[in-house]
Amino acid sequence: AYTFSKLMSNNDESLGVGAITGGSPQIPQDFFNIKPEKSVSAFDRTHRLAANFIYALPLPPGGFFRNTVMKQVFGGWELSGIIQRQSGQPFTILTGVDSNGNGGGGDRPNFDPNGSFLFDPVTGDLRSFTSPVVGGRFIVPLGTNNLPLANSLGNGGIGRNTFRAPGFYNTDVSITKGFKAPWAESHRGIFRFDFLNAFNQDSYGRPVNTLSSADFGRNLNNFGNRSMTLSFKYSF
Repeated sequence: AYTFSKLMSNNDESLGVGAITGGSPQIPQDFFNIKPEKSVSAFDRTHRLAANFIYALPLPPGGFFRNTVMKQVFGGWELSGIIQRQSGQPFTILTGVDSNGNGGGGDRPNFDPNGSFLFDPVTGDLRSFTSPVVGGRFIVPLGTNNLPLANSLGNGGIGRNTFRAPGFYNTDVSITKGFKAPWAESHRGIFRFDFLNAFNQDSYGRPVNTLSSADFGRNLNNFGNRSMTLSFKYSF
C-alpha cells in the first residue's frame, strides 16, 4: 500500500493529538494572526509505503525429500515480513523562550539564508545540523550568556514546520517452522524466529530544534536497533 499525501493545519493541537507531535508548536506564535501558522502538519508524511509478504517454502525437488523424515525436516517452513518506508516528520525551529512577550510559547526566530548552516556530515540531511547562535541562519536577540532573550523579538519570520527530519525505514522478518507431532495427528508445533528491524536500519527522528538548548541541532534519539525473538507454540 502506497500513499502520497499532504496534511495541512493551522496548529496540530486542532487535530486533537497535539501532546505527541514533538518539534511543532502547539499554539500560534501570535494569537491575533493565525494565518502565518498554516503549513504542513507535524503529522504530514508525503510518502508512505507499507508492504507485507508470506511465502511458504516448497520442498526441494527429488524423491529423497519425500519420505516422512525429510518432510519433517525440510517441510513446513514459511517466510513472512512487513516493510515500511515513509517520509520524515516536519519540525519547527523555536527560540525556546517567550520572544514576543505574549505569555505563550511556540515563538520562532528570524531567518538569514546567508548564515552559517551545515547538514549532518555523515548523512547529508537533517539527522543533525550545525548553525551557531551567532552568525547562523536563525536570528534572535541574545543575552550575555548567548542564549535567546525573552520579550526581545516580536514575531519571528521563519515559518512553521519548514524543516523535515530524515525518513523512517523498517523491515520486520519472521521465519516459522511447523510440524505435525508423530504421536498424534491433531498435535502440532510451530517454531518462530522474529527479526524486528532485521537490517538494523536507523530511524533518526528529528534533531533538537530549540535555540535555547545546549544541544540545539544535535540528534539525541535512540536510533534503530535490531532485536530477535524465538518462540514455540504447541497446539492440541
